[in-house]
This record gives sequence, structure tokens and C-alpha cells, in this order.
Amino acid sequence: MKTLHLIRHAKSSWKDQTLSDIERPLNKRGHESCRMMAANIYGIGGGIQGVFANVYVSAAHRAQLTMQGLQHALIQQEQNAQNKRNKKTQLDGTEHISWLVEPDLYTFSWQELLSWCQTIESNPTSADMPHLTLVGHNPALEELVSVLCGFDYGTTGLAGQSQVIEKFATGSYAQLQCNIASWAQLGRGSAQLKYYIKPKDFQ
Repeated sequence: MKTLHLIRHAKSSWKDQTLSDIERPLNKRGHESCRMMAANIYGIGGGIQGVFANVYVSAAHRAQLTMQGLQHALIQQEQNAQNKRNKKTQLDGTEHISWLVEPDLYTFSWQELLSWCQTIESNPTSADMPHLTLVGHNPALEELVSVLCGFDYGTTGLAGQSQVIEKFATGSYAQLQCNIASWAQLGRGSAQLKYYIKPKDFQ
């Protein structure tokens, strides 16, 4: 059994029209959603040993700022809790969270995301990886969830549905339980959506 964690970058800014798509930063709302979502993603995702164990982030600036924002929020919340209670909390160790920037994750294609996941364990340092976290983009994330849960995206699936998540909102998190022994086996119908949370859930 494997667990796939998917995080869509937080709301980005279009203010500076001279920037290319990959260079765009987060806007105020995006930074705020990172603060709202951090502890919830940490708790649902299993913390440092789960959602933050093996994190790969798109090369887009907004995706990297999202991951930085999540970690910063966790560190701040941990420090605030320690100051109040003078002891360690469940968020202890969040300063050690690390991630890798992966250029191939700057994609809007679910097929490319799937192919990337299927080859992750070909790297000896990534062998036996029970948790995998991607910080990326729509429509790739939304469509990947639908396909992995057994739907033909864009066509009619089970119960007349064509997708599992109607809209994978910016700053949102999805967790999929994958009935596979290795990431190479990841494919259509191999997963079930266990959790999906979005910033609006915590406003």
C-alpha cells in the first residue's frame, strides 16, 4: 500500500504582467491559505513521516513559495505552542522538513504526472517510498485524481460522474490510498480518495 499526497499551489498573483507563468509569485490570499492549511495538511497527512517525508515541488515559483509558506506556518505554530506550554508539541521537528524542486512537475498534463510517479523508484535513493507528495498544478492534479480513482476523465464514469474532485482549488490537499506494492504499478483505478480539504473549509 502506498499513499499519494497532492497539493495544488496556493493562489498566485497576476499583478506583474512582465513575469512569465513559471515566475509568478503568490498573492496575499495565497500566503494566507498556506497559514490556514499547514496544520491541517500536517495532521491529516501524517506529519513528517507522512505527507512531508518525500516532497517534490514544481519548478514554478508559486509552487515553491507554497511549500515554503506551509513550512513557515508550521514552524510559527510550533513556536507559539511551545511558548504557551513550555514543551514540545505534535508539530515538533517541522524545521527539518525538506523538499526537492522537480522541473518535470511544472506540467498541466496528468499523463506526465503519472509517468513521473511511475518511475520515481527507479532512483536507488527513492526505493521503498511509502509516501509521495507532489506540489503542482491544475488541471493535471484534478485529472490525475479522477484517473487514479477509476474514471475516464472527460467521459462518463461510475454513477454518471466524470471526475472525483469537481474542482481542485488553489491551496488544496488530496490524499489517495493506492493499492500498489510499487509506484511503477500506479495507474487507472489503483487508488481511492481518502481526504480532500481546501482553504475555504477553514475560513
